Amino acid sequence: VAIAVDLDETIPIFSFDPLRVRQACVNLLNNGVKFSPDGDCVTITSRNGDGQVTIAVEDHGPGIDGAYLTDLFEKFMQIDGGSTREKDGMGIGLKLVKHYIELHGGKVWVTSEKGKGSIFSFTLPKAPSAEKAEQPARA
Repeated sequence: VAIAVDLDETIPIFSFDPLRVRQACVNLLNNGVKFSPDGDCVTITSRNGDGQVTIAVEDHGPGIDGAYLTDLFEKFMQIDGGSTREKDGMGIGLKLVKHYIELHGGKVWVTSEKGKGSIFSFTLPKAPSAEKAEQPARA
């Protein structure tokens, strides 16, 4: 599975916890790769928006039935949790993504259609960079 990157070059420098945001991206990319067919491509994009940055990971895997979307970010949630489960994992990756992003004041969501893949997205509010925050205010 290939990974394509489409980054918005207009995103300004802003403060966030790079370890936590990187882990959120890695968790989403791992899921995208895990559930994509061989030879497919998972795409990660970033977009500069009004006061926020949006990151999205899109795959073309099996998709998710709409009945499961509201519970998907709960701890130990696995859609295929039975003894015949084909994919490994503990079911905590999406819960961690949600936790890390909400700690930043952002939100996370998924859009998916059974048989057509999924797009996992999150926003991060753009706060002043640490360098700007340390500068004294000028009158």
